[in-house]
Amino acid sequence: MYKNKNLDVQIITYKDGNHEYLFKLLKIFDIPLDVVVLAPTYKYREILNKLRKRKRPSIHFLFKKNRKFLSKYHILVYNTARQSYMVKYRGKKNYPKLVFLDHGSGDRNYIYNEKILDFDLICLAGNKVLDMCRSSADFSKTNIQVCGYQKFETVKFENKNIEIFKNNKPTILYNPHFLKGISSYYKKGKEVLDFFYENDNYNLIFAPHIILFNRKEHLKREEFNKKYNKKNNIHIDLGSVNSVNMQYVLLADVYLGDVSSQVYEFLIKPRPCIFVNSHNVDWENDKHYANWKLGKVINDISELDNLLKTKDVWSKDYIQKQKEIFYYTFGDQSISASKKIADEIIKLFD
Repeated sequence: MYKNKNLDVQIITYKDGNHEYLFKLLKIFDIPLDVVVLAPTYKYREILNKLRKRKRPSIHFLFKKNRKFLSKYHILVYNTARQSYMVKYRGKKNYPKLVFLDHGSGDRNYIYNEKILDFDLICLAGNKVLDMCRSSADFSKTNIQVCGYQKFETVKFENKNIEIFKNNKPTILYNPHFLKGISSYYKKGKEVLDFFYENDNYNLIFAPHIILFNRKEHLKREEFNKKYNKKNNIHIDLGSVNSVNMQYVLLADVYLGDVSSQVYEFLIKPRPCIFVNSHNVDWENDKHYANWKLGKVINDISELDNLLKTKDVWSKDYIQKQKEIFYYTFGDQSISASKKIADEIIKLFD
């Protein structure tokens, strides 16, 4: 959209943050850095954030502080429903139209419900999420479009191949969710880490959901046992850029997790998947655990050794199903998602 000379496109983010990765991507796409607008929060909030050592300001206060400034735009684009504080002003004179871009494509409908009904345009990755929307709320009067998954294009342009382990051993990515009620980490995480600590026949990348060790309501980084960092076959990442830009997803040979939507990104290349059922969930007929049909499900970490030894045999049974669900989730990868989204946004000016 930036290259459309009829449009003035800007990226709004918070002031005093680490936006190194954003600036890096802009350079890759040959977009000048001055498109970035750094929005401030209230002064007293800045002081509190420093005292509390918060890396990011409260979204609520950020929007409240900048509401008048944001209202000057014709269109505002968000990638999470939690940022939709402007929705209540929708339709009022001189207020912008609102666009929602989904992120991730998991099986839980915590975003795809009535929270996004009031957006002027909703752009979804694929038909799976579209079906989830239609089954959870009445979207009949909403402008909702299937546009593809733009993150794949960014990863392709970034073209970064990282090397972590200097051996040919199989590499397993352990990617637990952050919510205590469904994550495998709280109950089984130590057992998983200990398995690879004691068994160096495999490499382990421990890259949990980026929130797990980065939100005060979850876990603290300083409480993580540093002994695992000392093993040559274990790589720990509690929340760097590489934990979200698909570098580990592309590098790993096996996915090990629970309910994180990152497994669908992993399926860009069909490979063995193992899911830890740490809460004894009756999952077979639960649509929120649809991804568990794409690999083996274990209740006990003692089962892991045998599954890893035989992965080349049993994983063949899941390849076709993985391909089918990947297409259902993200659609045709030969079509540019970014262009499709841009075209749909431009239509809002008509």
